[in-house]
Amino acid sequence: MPYLVRKKIKTSGEIMRRFVFLAVAFILMFSSSANAKKSGKLSVGAKMSVYDPPGDASSTLLFEVVAKYWVSTKVTTELSVGWTQYKESGENVTLMPIQLNAEFHPLGRISFDPYCGGGIGA
Repeated sequence: MPYLVRKKIKTSGEIMRRFVFLAVAFILMFSSSANAKKSGKLSVGAKMSVYDPPGDASSTLLFEVVAKYWVSTKVTTELSVGWTQYKESGENVTLMPIQLNAEFHPLGRISFDPYCGGGIGA
């Protein structure tokens, strides 16, 4: 179950703007995953998706920072940490999912990259 923190926040828009700014800055500072496939073993990136919370809460954006490490030419591990916030019963709920994944790339490091993987999360 994801880590939930219930606390009063001034404005969710202010926190969302700060997180987006930090995520964009983080992406610009580090190389892309395509570059890591060619020259290194570590790639760092960010993801944004829509999260539909349970109950009456409306959908919200989920931001994630992802680090992928190439153990070999066919095996990777990935750690991601996310953040989203929504209102439930009048209270702000902050959700911070953490995931650890592993992937197997049978064709290795090539342009066409099918893979299978699995992971655990909290």
